[in-house]
Amino acid sequence: MSARLCVAGLLALAGPLHAAEPARQAGGVDIFVSSDADNTEIRRAGATVDWHYSDVHHYRGLALERAVISPLGGPARDFDRAFLRFADSSATWQWSGRVGTDGHRLLGAVSLVKPGARRAEYFVERDLLETRGGIARGQTVTFAGAAADLPIGPGERRQLTLLAGAQDFEDGNWRGHLRATYIDVISERIGLSAQLRVRAFHNSEPSVGDYFSPRDFVEAVPTLQIRHRLRGGWSGVVAAGWGTQRHTGADWRPARLVQASLTSPERARSGYFRATFGYSDTPGVGGEGYGYRQGTLQWIRTF
Repeated sequence: MSARLCVAGLLALAGPLHAAEPARQAGGVDIFVSSDADNTEIRRAGATVDWHYSDVHHYRGLALERAVISPLGGPARDFDRAFLRFADSSATWQWSGRVGTDGHRLLGAVSLVKPGARRAEYFVERDLLETRGGIARGQTVTFAGAAADLPIGPGERRQLTLLAGAQDFEDGNWRGHLRATYIDVISERIGLSAQLRVRAFHNSEPSVGDYFSPRDFVEAVPTLQIRHRLRGGWSGVVAAGWGTQRHTGADWRPARLVQASLTSPERARSGYFRATFGYSDTPGVGGEGYGYRQGTLQWIRTF
């Protein structure tokens, strides 16, 4: 799997960009922060330099990142990483990714997307297992899968999104994922939709590591979302949901989520901006506790 990541990244970087607009140079920053019920805190800050940039779907460059991980409230560990990053498209496909290393192992993510009403996506991701044991062993997690958008009925008011994937934890445990989101647009004028978000996973070897790994987990969260177009082509999204979840050995309990994002126009040649925040009820290692918080910021500017 790691070899495929490397080959895909090198092939994408070798070919010409297919953007309609001439490429420029760009620089930017990427920030990621998260904390969970186990008091694990993760902070990543990076800088990007693109020697070819047309828009957020067509670029080629380099990303340098420092990750600071504090597992289970313990001492922080620093990791410096370097990635080649790329995005391009053909008449029918889009692809993007970043492939690199922290000096010890191959890391990264690549995706292949067929856009349209029946959108399809194929992806592979590989990263360090961000727990105390995972860091000590240099353990990585590889996640591969596919997703599809399926319109229901005439128009674009109803849609079903499906995802299936598998994770390899390099410790004998394989986790199978199934996710589905049903979307029904209530008001196109204000961008209001009612959704049902369902996810489930199964671990082949439960409780084998120091990460949350019950035999089975299932969650269903009815959600309301507003996606609104702002001035200048910007868009804002706010979502809130309340549902239920259960894992092996535990009773049903509430599951809540809150999400928000602000995004600049994707095709703007001057650059790109995106900020997100999310909260969800996610059990800790022992299956107890709640709360996963995540924030991201991406800013790119051409020159």
